[in-house]
Amino acid sequence: MAANSTNSNDSSFLTPLLAAVGTIAIFAVLVFLAYGMGGSDAPVNAVVENPPPSAATLWAKEQEVLTSFGWVDKDKGVVRIPVDVAQNLVIQELNQ
Repeated sequence: MAANSTNSNDSSFLTPLLAAVGTIAIFAVLVFLAYGMGGSDAPVNAVVENPPPSAATLWAKEQEVLTSFGWVDKDKGVVRIPVDVAQNLVIQELNQ
């Protein structure tokens, strides 16, 4: 009877151990399939051909748009006006 309980304890310890080892093995195979052995051939620090504009350049363009007259869509006759001019026009319209 004692031998019977020993086998029960061995199998109850062995089953989770095999499950854990099997899970790790499956995970390792999936990682290998996803990333491969050799890695990427592209350089990590690739040179960007068209770097994004600097913050100062973007700010200058925004100021140009906000403070000048210009066409938004010439075919449709849509123009833009400076913000301060637009504000004054709205104030004049509200005061009438």
